[in-house]
Amino acid sequence: SAGELMMVLVFQLAYPVIRGHSPPWYRIVPLVALMLISTSFMILRTRFITWVEFNRKQQQTALLGFVSFIVKQSRIIADYNRRTPCIADYEAHVAAYNGADMLKLQVVLNNSYFCPWVALVCIGIYMYIGGEMLISGAGGITLGLFLANIAIM
Repeated sequence: SAGELMMVLVFQLAYPVIRGHSPPWYRIVPLVALMLISTSFMILRTRFITWVEFNRKQQQTALLGFVSFIVKQSRIIADYNRRTPCIADYEAHVAAYNGADMLKLQVVLNNSYFCPWVALVCIGIYMYIGGEMLISGAGGITLGLFLANIAIM
């Protein structure tokens, strides 16, 4: 979540300062990149999300309007033997609504998976770079700091 990312960023900025060093870029860049990528994704996706939800609501309104029409005109429909065409129209309205609802559910699912996948990629990159630094002793990273960063992320 955004709160966890902010806490990691604060930790990455504060820990070296407490120890008397300057914060290294390689610990901060992945966190800032993750926040920028997530924010950009949501900004770019907002128009599409709005359109999908509007389309779903429009299909729902059309379906409910048709159901209301059928209920109000049921006697006339029965008298003129128009049940079959009304059923076909009703099924078409239901199919249109189901399609719009399925699209909305797919968008919500894709949105919910995006940030965890980007975070997983950033953690993988950090594990590689941080692991190399831990093994080589460069950058002043300790095993405890490396494991704490992975656990927080």
